Formats: sequence, C-alpha cells, structure tokens
Amino acid sequence: MKALILAAGQGIRLRPHTLNCPKPLLQCGPHRLIEYHLYRLAAAGFDEAVITTSYRSQDFKAHLKPESHYGLKLTFSMEPPPCFETGGGIIHALKYLDDAPFCVISGDLYTTYSFESFLDQNPEWGHVYLVPARRPHADFDLQSGLIRPNGPYFYGNMGIFHPRCFHHWPLCRVPLGKILRDLSAQNRLTGSIIDATWHNVSTPQQWAQLHNTLKTMPTIYNTTHQSS
Repeated sequence: MKALILAAGQGIRLRPHTLNCPKPLLQCGPHRLIEYHLYRLAAAGFDEAVITTSYRSQDFKAHLKPESHYGLKLTFSMEPPPCFETGGGIIHALKYLDDAPFCVISGDLYTTYSFESFLDQNPEWGHVYLVPARRPHADFDLQSGLIRPNGPYFYGNMGIFHPRCFHHWPLCRVPLGKILRDLSAQNRLTGSIIDATWHNVSTPQQWAQLHNTLKTMPTIYNTTHQSS
C-alpha cells in the first residue's frame, strides 16, 4: 500500500509561522511535522509516500532529508497555485498511485495512531478514521460500521481509499469532505474511531502547544534508516 500525504495548503491560519515555511515543515519538537508521518509509515512497512505540494513546493526537497534517512521513496505531486484543495489534490495525485487502496494522511496532523492498522484495511471503496467532536453535532456518525451524516464525530484527516472513489470526479478544486459525503450517501464509506493521541495543527496556539509538548520528549525514531 502507498501513502499519500496532503501538504499543498498555504496554512493561512498559522501565519506568521507559515509565511516562509509550509505548515507540514514546521518544527514540532525534535522533528518537522511531516517527518513524524514519514518515520512512522516506514516503521509500519510502507515503502513509498506521495506528497502533494503547491505552496512553497521547493521547500520540501530543500528541507527534507534524503529518502534513505526515512526509509521511504518520496514522490512529489506538485499542484499549480492555489492548489486543488484536499479532494482535488488526491485526484491530481492518482497518477502516482496504484490501482489499489492507498492511505491518505493530512500533513498538518500529529497522531500516535498505529499506521500498521492501515495495512489491514482493504475497502471496496473507502474507510475513514473519526475523532470525537467537542460539540454534540458535528459532521459524521458511525452506525453499524457505516459513516452517516450529522453525528458526534469529525473526519480525523486519515483514511484508506480505493482509486474508484475519485474516478467520476473531474480534476478541480474540491474539498475531500464533499467527496466523503457523496460516498456516505451511497453507503460506500466505512469507519473507525481514533483511539490514540491526535492533534490537528491549524492555529499558532495549537502549534505552540504541540511543539512545547514534543520538545520535552526524546527522539523515538531510532530506526536503521535514521542517521544522527
């Protein structure tokens, strides 16, 4: 299974931190935010990560370490500014993916959820991971394993999708949420609840909180691929 990391956005809500740095490349503790995904994907058994880029695309190759460091082949799916949004970015990147399920992870996410569990999923259409909302009514519900609208959960910015989920969508600026609602209406979307640490990094306050938490922790990615 290949992994697709969505990293094309401008991170406007995180300014001024993102004025000269894409949000997934921000330092959070000992690593850049996207690097937690790369290390953990390699440890889980993935061998390739496709990264969508648009805003300051050149920074990714400039600031990420060589592929051998992460133990992953890195492929970049470059989108013209202002990018295709989350759903359109996936559609644009399909040419780099196999005709088989692939996992999607947002580049502005930090989680300790087991990426190994992704490899156990082989959905006919899509399987998404949900997080509890802090208000009674949010985007989705989970009923008998199927994703339904208007429940107590948000989409947790991680999912497993077969390419057929996107084949009837034209390449355009479209949020992934719209595609998820369409799949749900057709009973084509299953789900699970994230039972692990999960942080979405969208504001300076959220970044500062996560950075302060992680910088006191020792580096945990002492794999055979990591150099000093």
